[in-house]
Amino acid sequence: MRSKTYLFSPGLSRNILSRFWPLWLVYLGLLLVQLPVAVSGYLAQGISARYTMECILQLSVDVAGYAMIASLLSVMAAFSYLYSKRSCSLINSLPVRRECAFVTACLTGLLPLLLAEALTWLISLGIFAGNESVRTEWLNSWLLAALLSTLASYGFGVFCAMLTGHILVLPVLFLVLNVAVYVMESMVQMVLDMLVYGYEGGVSISRLSPLPYANSALGVVSKSVTGSQEPEFILVGMNSLALYAVVGVLLMCLALLLYRRRKMECVGDVVAIKSLEPVFKYCASIYAALGFGALLAGTMDNALGSGTLKSAVTALMLVIGAALGYYAAEMLLQKSLRVFRSRMRGLFIVWAVLLLGVAVVEFDLTGYERRVPETEEIQSVALINDGTVTADAESIELTRKIHQTAIDNEEHNRQTDAAGFIHIRYELKDGSSLSRSYEVDNSRDWVDNSGRSEYALCRELYLLPQNKELLMEAQNKIKAENIIFCDVERLLPVSDEFSASYEQLRLSPQQAEELYTQCILPDTRDSMLGTQWFYMDETAYESRSDTSLYMHLESFDGSDDGLYVFSVNITLDAERTLAWLEENLDIEVKPYLEVRPEALEGTMYY
Repeated sequence: MRSKTYLFSPGLSRNILSRFWPLWLVYLGLLLVQLPVAVSGYLAQGISARYTMECILQLSVDVAGYAMIASLLSVMAAFSYLYSKRSCSLINSLPVRRECAFVTACLTGLLPLLLAEALTWLISLGIFAGNESVRTEWLNSWLLAALLSTLASYGFGVFCAMLTGHILVLPVLFLVLNVAVYVMESMVQMVLDMLVYGYEGGVSISRLSPLPYANSALGVVSKSVTGSQEPEFILVGMNSLALYAVVGVLLMCLALLLYRRRKMECVGDVVAIKSLEPVFKYCASIYAALGFGALLAGTMDNALGSGTLKSAVTALMLVIGAALGYYAAEMLLQKSLRVFRSRMRGLFIVWAVLLLGVAVVEFDLTGYERRVPETEEIQSVALINDGTVTADAESIELTRKIHQTAIDNEEHNRQTDAAGFIHIRYELKDGSSLSRSYEVDNSRDWVDNSGRSEYALCRELYLLPQNKELLMEAQNKIKAENIIFCDVERLLPVSDEFSASYEQLRLSPQQAEELYTQCILPDTRDSMLGTQWFYMDETAYESRSDTSLYMHLESFDGSDDGLYVFSVNITLDAERTLAWLEENLDIEVKPYLEVRPEALEGTMYY
């Protein structure tokens, strides 16, 4: 009779379920409290259907965290036999193939989680059937978020389980690998920001770290509804969660391949797959080096000044950190403190890579710090610190001048205590972009008297008539139906620290549209209204009044979570706007410095 190959062992599955069933029962109870019990409490408070929607969608975000924790615990339970010599020997003595043992443990740990989530969803549907305040699609969103989170987290957990032979290392490995890329990217950026003048950052790869990326991507955003004072809410980030779920399934398949080649006698080892031990040592060494470098950047960046001293101290910290990480990893692998006589070839390789990187940065061998694109290379530029793009030739040349001035002032800017930021971005004709970010001296004495201030040049850029018009063009789509609310704010003299600093008057959307179209736009062309000064000195304040307008609108690009705030400081020569405010709101504006003379105090510009 032909023998059969099974991929699932009912007996082995029953054994796992009989030992760990309380885990999945507790998870079911937690979900029942998290969804139907919580929603019933919201309804008892009498909140509106729209805010009930927000609460349920927020529960959909929260359940992702519960699913991650439950998935990790379930993996630890289902594969616990891998971390006990006795259990591991027993499993291997059974007449089952490795594929069967793996699939049985994997499914036995996964299916109860999915079943608990499905049961919670079905019970919620039954409880809230016929209740108009709770819609089925909101509960469906909760179920989808729970299922996708479970697949993503469980698959990742199974993969981590194959990499280690110690059950206590598993949760640490799960957490570390979940945030590994995000943490490394952050540390690299801190070190580069300290060493590379003008460093703006590169392409982010934080998506490769599921936990921090999903935490920022998954959320509930509001969208205003025309004719209603209550917003609608939307659950965003589900596409990213679905992608992680697919990756989780693929990682389970990869884990099976690792399981087939795993040596079962590695119980208790930090790294269960011998070929990955060098990878573990290199990663630990590099992480420790970057950690020491990031610590230096966060605590002593300004104290080190610039130039060779900073690079030398950074190189020393990287070398020390790499050695500590390398030998710490060696101790974990060998389970001994006597590792300092072991071969150091791997550590020498890490040191060489790190020191080469510091040398490249110190001597600017890539030309990153010195590069200012030629005029003929530039398609357009973004106005400094604003993002509004222009192809105006005069603006391009002035931006290049600001960029070159920042490079020329490197020594001064690195040593100054007064620091403002300027962000420069070019769009080049070859389709690429070039961005730089500089911390520059924004002290009043330097800006007003040095003749070499980036801030002063930035003001010239903003005061170009064509740029004033450009900055106002984007507001031409303002209509009453886009306006959520509009406030006119008047400054009040500061009498003590507890007094109100301004008073607000609310305009209707129709009033706001009328004020904008009939007064603000014409006054922008005929007066100082709408002028962006970049920094406020006495000259700028002399034209400004004590009154400002803030208009909150739906975004013009149609995005679900986009809101836009249009603001303008009313100037003393804006005749139409001043007349409208006096006629409709009985406001007589005053000079800004009459109300706030202390505005000119201080040593820096903001």
